[in-house]
Amino acid sequence: LIDFVFIPLLAILVSAAFGAVSIVWDSERRATRSMCAPFVCTGMWALVDLLTYMETDPARALEWMRWMHLPPLMAGPSVLWVVAQMLPQSRSRLEGHARWGALASFVLGVAAAFMPGITLDMIPNSFGGYMPVFGPVALVLMPIATILPLYAAIEATRIEARADHRYSDERRSFGLRLSVLLAMGVAIPSELVLPLLEIPGPRLGAFGASFAAAIVWLAILSETEDLLVTPNGVARKLLADLHGGVALVALDGMILSSNLRFAEMTGRRGSTLLGTRLGSVFDVSLDALQAGLEDREATLRVADGGSIPVSLSSSIATSRT
Repeated sequence: LIDFVFIPLLAILVSAAFGAVSIVWDSERRATRSMCAPFVCTGMWALVDLLTYMETDPARALEWMRWMHLPPLMAGPSVLWVVAQMLPQSRSRLEGHARWGALASFVLGVAAAFMPGITLDMIPNSFGGYMPVFGPVALVLMPIATILPLYAAIEATRIEARADHRYSDERRSFGLRLSVLLAMGVAIPSELVLPLLEIPGPRLGAFGASFAAAIVWLAILSETEDLLVTPNGVARKLLADLHGGVALVALDGMILSSNLRFAEMTGRRGSTLLGTRLGSVFDVSLDALQAGLEDREATLRVADGGSIPVSLSSSIATSRT
């Protein structure tokens, strides 16, 4: 029993760690708060498993088991919410689907907990825990829980790879689809198929879903060049610590990224700078910038309509392409 208690306990620890980092790390430049939603669901799911494993009374284990359908049902809307943040062109539509899906899933999960016959019995197995004997309602709910995750995975295929981020966008889309399939590939057999076939085995649904969510977390955020474990992450950390303002600008003058100091100098939010033209900020021609400047006196236009004198330098940066 002690050995198998570590399975849901590890899932809880992974969910708590990644969920907490998602909240704490959220900022204007890194919208990570939405990534917390799947970890809340997997943490609740693992907690129900842990309480069931630790029970020695089948009746009390059955009381905990009646809540096992709520977290898997809520996992689908949470994954769809994450996909909505990845698809700006469909965000409002997908966020609406995620909200209505979350409401329906919550009502369905709570109703199932109090519905008679959702779980008929709990049978001790050789692993020290209990194996549920599902009623007909549970057999319907388990497949329903897979609808929204599959919908989210399908929507992830619609991520339009930008020309300058094609490789990273394709990886994000592939990582999310793979993780959804991995989570369901672990959850469905261990949570539904094995009990139906009366094959004793530990429940691994929360464990698989939490680690799949962690894979999505890493796949998405590593491509934002913000993780310090990547070379790009180290570069961004160095830029963030500089006292001077630094911006990366495309050859057509569009601002692609900037450090915090640059945003402070302009009096704008970092997110509002992205996609704007450098000509709206500096009174310097693109030809002069591309030729290379060294401590050139320039005027920086700030958000309140004023201007400040600055010293401007520029150099060409080449990408892998």
